[in-house]
Amino acid sequence: MANAILTRIISGAAFDIDIAAVPNAHARSASYVNNSGLYPAAIVSVQVTAGANAPTVNTAYDYYLLRWNDQGKGTDGTNLVKSGWTPQNAVPLGSIVVSGVANMIYVAEFDTAPLGPLGEFWSVGLKNTTGQAAHSTPSNHYIRFSYYYPEVQ
Repeated sequence: MANAILTRIISGAAFDIDIAAVPNAHARSASYVNNSGLYPAAIVSVQVTAGANAPTVNTAYDYYLLRWNDQGKGTDGTNLVKSGWTPQNAVPLGSIVVSGVANMIYVAEFDTAPLGPLGEFWSVGLKNTTGQAAHSTPSNHYIRFSYYYPEVQ
């Protein structure tokens, strides 16, 4: 394919975030990552596991894109390091709608491209709206990313 535009995947990493046992109606932000290559977009892969008590059917784990601006401020007052956080103006990245099954593993991928350039520092936040705490084992959860950009072949 001469002059085809294909997606070039750049290696990514895992975010540093504490999801284990995050209570209902609480949110956590991951530590910001330095996008020194100024890649415009990323695929964000997530896994979250419902806790020992069954979540409410058709509720969600909501994910948000967080950015650090040139004035030294994070979206909704987030810090460069992982922390608790209250979503107010963060841009929704995607949601995982849950069934009413305890200990169920949910996996999804979200594309940041429709939300605009990532910028030099960016992060992801999670809000639990399922009615129950997330699973208490840290290894049952993750948020990872892989940068990508279009490339002419």
